[in-house]
Amino acid sequence: MTSSLIEALQELRPDTSVHYIHGVLGEYQPGGFRPQRLANLVWVYVAAAWEMAVRRPDFVFVRTSPPGAQLWVALLGALLHIPAGCWMMDYHPEIEARALERMKLGWMAGWLRSIDAVLLQHFSVIVALDHAIANVCRQRAPKVPIIVHPTWGADASETYFPYQRQSGEDRGMRRLVYAGNLGVTHDTRVLGELLKALRSGGEVELVVIGASKSAERTLASLCANAKVVTRTFPRLPFSQLRDAFEQLGVDMGVVLLADESAGLVSPSKFAAYLKYGVPMVYIGPANTNSHEIVTRFGAGFWLRNNSSSEEIQETARAIWQQETLLTAGRRLQDAATYFGGFNGKSLVQELADFLPLPFSSLTRMSDTRDGGEFH
Repeated sequence: MTSSLIEALQELRPDTSVHYIHGVLGEYQPGGFRPQRLANLVWVYVAAAWEMAVRRPDFVFVRTSPPGAQLWVALLGALLHIPAGCWMMDYHPEIEARALERMKLGWMAGWLRSIDAVLLQHFSVIVALDHAIANVCRQRAPKVPIIVHPTWGADASETYFPYQRQSGEDRGMRRLVYAGNLGVTHDTRVLGELLKALRSGGEVELVVIGASKSAERTLASLCANAKVVTRTFPRLPFSQLRDAFEQLGVDMGVVLLADESAGLVSPSKFAAYLKYGVPMVYIGPANTNSHEIVTRFGAGFWLRNNSSSEEIQETARAIWQQETLLTAGRRLQDAATYFGGFNGKSLVQELADFLPLPFSSLTRMSDTRDGGEFH
């Protein structure tokens, strides 16, 4: 994403010099307080201060990683009178604030939120990945303009490349795929109930790709309880998922999001399902991109995390109807075309009104060397 964003900016403003500050990590690494993540955080904070104090760019565009980087840039920008924009990927520090609340440390959560609300006001513009994130930002910074713009893949040249289904005939079983990791931002209760409901209609498999060992155990336990077969595979590059979907003969892709994570993260698992022609079942809150795909475009099914047993049974019956499944698959192309319109050029076009004119230099900040291409 970063390279296409910079290319689009320099195409719009050929005389612009872009300084790209990235972290020391080659790719995203989970793990909270691991030494390499802490070292990365310190490096980005120090580099940002140096860049803004010494180079004094005309504009700074910062992502929300490492955690709190955007607040540090907002503070520096206010002190140094340098305008800045925020790319709200994951909503730090609200993620940490909610974790503190779960630990009965509400006073610390309130302190973090107060700092966040004060510093967000200093941004010229905020880019949110979906409407759920935008809604949280509006509550904190009601006077700051907000652009809703989803992420895009490293290869945006082909937005829809569906895998070849073996046959339009119903083979009397359903194979669901969960591609990605599973963590505290995901709620699995309704998925477990849906698997049970599906199992009553015939043979069901859940294919798990790229999950951690802990996540594999969680999903395997869920499937065992529903008497559903589980198959696990290691993480695959995005470009190889199409072949995997075709070889496995998957029918539906699963996307999960816990209600308490609404507006904090934007699940990107839909990207592979969308590009490679896999209808979705989305279980989570409204106003996410996955929610838009299945409700606005009809390319799948939506269940809330508090869905009733009747709603779950109704969805299971619909998934067992071959024509309904095929119709959802056909509607994916419209959704893919719509989301394929979001790229580096489209984001720069929306940002153009907020960039100082004229300006000669812009600093782009990210916590990884690859710019955090999403998976």
